[in-house]
Amino acid sequence: MSGVTVKIEGLDKVQGALEAIRRLPPREIHRIAAGAVLAGTKLRFRQGQDPKGDTWASKRTDEASRLQSSKRRLVRSLTSSYNDQYGKVGTNVIYAAIHQFGGTIRPRKKKALAIPLTKEAAAIGSPRFFPRKLKLIWEKGAKQGFLYEFQLGKKPVAQYVLVHQVTIPARPFLGVSDGDRQEIGNRLVAKITAQAKQGMK
Repeated sequence: MSGVTVKIEGLDKVQGALEAIRRLPPREIHRIAAGAVLAGTKLRFRQGQDPKGDTWASKRTDEASRLQSSKRRLVRSLTSSYNDQYGKVGTNVIYAAIHQFGGTIRPRKKKALAIPLTKEAAAIGSPRFFPRKLKLIWEKGAKQGFLYEFQLGKKPVAQYVLVHQVTIPARPFLGVSDGDRQEIGNRLVAKITAQAKQGMK
């Protein structure tokens, strides 16, 4: 009875590749995962989407202007960290929670909140630091007032809107999206492939 013999060579290289994969430490896996989620979070900010792919809500033009300013600061503040137990992405910006979960903001010491309406006002922040004189216009019974700047020969400019409270809709930005999961997988495969090639040399 005739037989067939198969000669298998190069198993030492395969063994080296398996060793390279096994040597990938948890810290490195968490570093790769945190980096992928951080990149995904910044991308979602540019797209105005939450981790589920839903578009953020925006009600008013003044709110949209303020949101753009807060988004820029939040994006700059995003960081990732990792160790042998976890990888994480977060921010230390104080208003990040209201952005993530939504809620109602009320003044603590003053009677109203001042929301910037112009780029200059947004850059300055509080009307207390505005470099020119502002005049309050708040009609009786109205829910909001305005701080106007009046300059001779120019049209009055509303620099701030004053309100008793502001309800911010939730605009989640932290979380792991399907795209993040795919990117984590892609990065891990790339890392393992590179490790495997090193082991097969």
